Amino acid sequence: MTLTLSTKPAVKKQVQAYVVIFLAAIVYTIGFQGFLQVARIFSTGVSAFAALPTFLDTDLIPYVSLFSLALNIPLVRFMIKTIYFLVVQAALGSLFIIHEVNHVFKTLLFYNQISDSPRKDGWPILLMGAIGATLMGFAMGVSWKFGGSTGGTDMITYYYSSKKQKSVGSIMFIISTGILMFSFAVAVATNEDMRDYWLLSLTASISYILVLTVIINFVYPKYSKVELTISSEKVTEISKALKDTGYQHSWRIEEFESGYHQRKSKQIKTIIFLLESRDIIRFIHSIDPHAWISMIEVKRVWGKFNQTVIEEKD
Repeated sequence: MTLTLSTKPAVKKQVQAYVVIFLAAIVYTIGFQGFLQVARIFSTGVSAFAALPTFLDTDLIPYVSLFSLALNIPLVRFMIKTIYFLVVQAALGSLFIIHEVNHVFKTLLFYNQISDSPRKDGWPILLMGAIGATLMGFAMGVSWKFGGSTGGTDMITYYYSSKKQKSVGSIMFIISTGILMFSFAVAVATNEDMRDYWLLSLTASISYILVLTVIINFVYPKYSKVELTISSEKVTEISKALKDTGYQHSWRIEEFESGYHQRKSKQIKTIIFLLESRDIIRFIHSIDPHAWISMIEVKRVWGKFNQTVIEEKD
């Protein structure tokens, strides 16, 4: 038996997950097609390959989500939530084929400067890239939190992130930079217009990757660890409850003397993943609503650390 990190019924949690992933797909699509493609900035992962045809023919921009879906299908196999995310994104992205929808984004701030004179005014491209990266990074992080993904190279990112127990953002930065360089070289080689403002495009694309990984690490700090210190008059009950529910991290009970009350008391210390902290704190407060809990960041842990709960949440 393992510690249940949420008191929500399983069905309710699944419904919530699909609703959140749906909303994340909306945000991702707006960031990708409404900002990134408008600014002609190279994206990451499979989306980068899906976007390559648009550098040859700008009339293909409204179809980029469909290209992305087609490229991802062989990769995602039976990952239901990932397929769900991709289908929603493709459906929403297809709306950009409609002239009226495209017109809405063409009237956005900075669009004319970007589309008419990218070499003259570079800052709008950088700004649009930052907005797109923020929206996409937030959507990706939220989707991962609820068991979905954007497909494609997420599989590689997950594998190495889990194997090395490093942040998703740092692994994605390495993979994305490699894909960026390949996409950039192809676009410059096949599109003469790109050669006129290659430095601006490359700068904007690198800035996009930096912002994207920072946002992802903030929203989805998968392997970030914290130490909880729990002071309570029910330490024995809390310790027993942790054991009975199969809590998968070690903990220790310490005795201390209160400086304020001048009496001896006990506290529990344990190191957990940051993503677990909210549910575990709720669990403790369900036993003792008056428990005093502090949390500090743990930079690194040497030795075996159980990550089963984090992997199961994915």
